[in-house]
Amino acid sequence: MTADNSFKYYDGTAWRIIKTPKYYDGTAWRVAKEIKYYTGTSWQTVYLAATVPVITVQPTNQTFTPSAPTITAQPTSQTSNAGTPTIGTQPTSQTANAGTPTITSQPTTQTFTPSAPTITAQPTNQSSSAGTPTVTSNPSNSTVTAPATASFSVSATSPDSGTLSYQWQRSTDSGANYFNVTDGTGGTSTTYTTPSTTTGMSGYRYRCQVTNTKANNVTFTLTATAGGTLSYQWKTSGGSNVGTNSNSYTTNTGGSYYCVVTNTQTGNVTFNIAATSPDSGTLSYQWKTQAGANVGTNSTSYTTSTAGNYYCVVTNTKTNSNTFSIAATSPDSGSISYLWYLNGSTTGVTTTSYTTSTAGTVYCAVTNTKANNNTFSITATAGGTLSYQWKLNGSNVGTNASTYTTNSAGSVQCVVTNTQTGNVTFNITATGNGTLNYLWYLNGASTGITTTSYTTSTASSNIYCLVGNTRNGVTPQQLSNTVTSTTTGTASTNSSTVTSTVNTTTTVNSNTVNSTINTTATATSNTVTANTTGTASTNSNTVSASISTTSTATSSGAILTVNAPAPTNVRPSGFPVGANSIWVNSGNTVDGSFGDTTTYGNPNRSGNFPLGDWVGNADLTWSSQATSTSTLYLQIGYESQDLLGSGVGAGIYYSTNGGSSYTQIASYSADGGSATATAASVGLPANVNLSNVRVKAEVHSYKDGLDVDFVKIRVYDAYIAYT
Repeated sequence: MTADNSFKYYDGTAWRIIKTPKYYDGTAWRVAKEIKYYTGTSWQTVYLAATVPVITVQPTNQTFTPSAPTITAQPTSQTSNAGTPTIGTQPTSQTANAGTPTITSQPTTQTFTPSAPTITAQPTNQSSSAGTPTVTSNPSNSTVTAPATASFSVSATSPDSGTLSYQWQRSTDSGANYFNVTDGTGGTSTTYTTPSTTTGMSGYRYRCQVTNTKANNVTFTLTATAGGTLSYQWKTSGGSNVGTNSNSYTTNTGGSYYCVVTNTQTGNVTFNIAATSPDSGTLSYQWKTQAGANVGTNSTSYTTSTAGNYYCVVTNTKTNSNTFSIAATSPDSGSISYLWYLNGSTTGVTTTSYTTSTAGTVYCAVTNTKANNNTFSITATAGGTLSYQWKLNGSNVGTNASTYTTNSAGSVQCVVTNTQTGNVTFNITATGNGTLNYLWYLNGASTGITTTSYTTSTASSNIYCLVGNTRNGVTPQQLSNTVTSTTTGTASTNSSTVTSTVNTTTTVNSNTVNSTINTTATATSNTVTANTTGTASTNSNTVSASISTTSTATSSGAILTVNAPAPTNVRPSGFPVGANSIWVNSGNTVDGSFGDTTTYGNPNRSGNFPLGDWVGNADLTWSSQATSTSTLYLQIGYESQDLLGSGVGAGIYYSTNGGSSYTQIASYSADGGSATATAASVGLPANVNLSNVRVKAEVHSYKDGLDVDFVKIRVYDAYIAYT
């Protein structure tokens, strides 16, 4: 043992320090931690020299491994189509018609004209008149008493069985002038009755005009000749048809007449037509009746003797062709191609137009050829820097981008890589008999890190640790292995594999249109008339029919004499006359009774009345009737009672103006007593209307003390005598 407490040995050249004393325990060599010796008194520790540390666990290369990126939006399969071509101008149905022939000369209506008839004997003027009636019995004078009516009669005969009519007339000036009657009855019959007569009608004259009405016939006749069938139409001067188809005409109507004589005769007519074809086709002709029946031959003319309407159908026969056109555009600058089909089969025509003379259905298939791009996108997240590698059918394509555009078809996938820098940690384990110390080195320079672990984010291939063992002031050292720090790592995630579908062509069919080939075209002429039976007419002279249809005879005049009537008595309306009829009753003024129930007129009052009070009145009235002269007659019964002499009375009054004013005829005043059938009369104004005549009775009665007063007026008779 040396002075520095280390064990040394001499190897023949120099003394060497025994770094680690060991002993064998029978099984294995062990490191001696301490060595002791006995001094004779105590055991003393021999301080061994520090040994070189032993690195039991070397540091190892470290690599930072980042997390794999997370794909948050996978790419999806994409399909790119060539754009659908736009047909800007569709083909349209076409009709190839044979040109319509032009009728340059229409057929015209044809009429067969016969010769006019010749009138060899013209009709002559004719006349007739009604016979004058004969009055066989004249009216007789008549005397009546007013207001009776008078009647006059006449008899007459017609010489020619005509119709007799009658009109009575009146003269008020002794026959100087007569006027038709408008009153009475029978003014137009064989017997006439006057209205009610008055004396003023005395001396009137009446006569009757008798008229015979009869239209007698006249006959016109003519004679004519012609080559066909003659017909006759007689006409009035105003052109109205009369008579029958005869060479004679009989009428009883006056006026001017003539006859149109018509010769009807049948012959042939010929129609002609001229036409041209606009396209050098072949023209054919078919004549037809108006009903559509074919007549004649294939000719520009047709002759017939059958009357009717005809027309000609001119047909041009020629086969022409149709041309169809189409225009289309590409929405994506592709290449447009065309293929035409007829009746469902390809024609092989690949141009924008197609011409055919075959009828059928036509369409064009329009194709746009263009390879368009598909774009794929991906979205991913990670802690580092992402990079992208797209693959098409397993081969790398595209750029380091999150999108990839291609116009190639196939399987598409993207590998997303996360590149990230992080820390790595190195660890070391060592043993020694002293105090171990550590110092880490990076790229040959001390890091200052003195622990058993070292963390760094610096990539390096020159990292090691110097381990020292300090004991008794001696620090032997040991270098670890040199290791590598890889601090930047990558992690990749593959996307879904999707499909890029690229359709380079898109085809659209045009409208299906019709190719119509009309090899014939027709033109129809005007419809014309074949008047094969013609007429020619000749008018006769205009002749006159003078027809006098009436003749009148007048009877002699008859005189009317009217005598004045005897006076007539007219009773008052609805009033019962006689001894038992009480007209006005004042009633008993003591007990207040109002008389009996037969009282006519106003009821009476009872109780205390002022002196002189008129207590009752009533009117007699007559029906409406006009009079010439008239006299009012009354027969009045009167009865009264006055016990104390205080006075009772009655007054009789009449009115001719409906009660507007009254004039007294008679009055009665007595303290008691009666009078029976007292007569009174008064002449009334001329022509008074009896409805305006009133007769009024008023009674006067009053009570004084226990006096019992009453007045009764009875009407035994009341009438107006008038003429």
